[in-house]
Amino acid sequence: MTPVKIKEILADHELWLRKEGGKKADLSRADLSRADFRGANLSGASLYRADLSRADLSRADLCGANLRGSNLTWADLRLAIGIIRVGPASDGYEFFGVKHSDVVYIKAGCRWFTADQAREHWFQTRGDTDLGAQRLRLVDFIERGLS
Repeated sequence: MTPVKIKEILADHELWLRKEGGKKADLSRADLSRADFRGANLSGASLYRADLSRADLSRADLCGANLRGSNLTWADLRLAIGIIRVGPASDGYEFFGVKHSDVVYIKAGCRWFTADQAREHWFQTRGDTDLGAQRLRLVDFIERGLS
């Protein structure tokens, strides 16, 4: 997607957020790799399955944005609002936590889970290991940070 098109969508989204017309940003499945979203208000936007690899989301507002299935590899999330980045963990995985429609989602590697699904997955696959305990603490940390 071109920078000009992104600016148009963000301008419409700002109007929508202020209830002055416009429309909610739908960037679902878009190739936004290396896009510049510095300081953008993306609250409530749909970024479902978007490629945000290497995108600059520093200082962006992502509260309530649907990031489910999105690729955040090497995205710059410094001081972004509404997202928590944790990692890399002891095994090299990076984790992200976001809240959408009052549900906390956790991205671990290339998979997305609800917090409950993440707990169940790591309990079943890591059991009583140190890594399993680390993962469960991570879920708790993300949930507290997004509440």
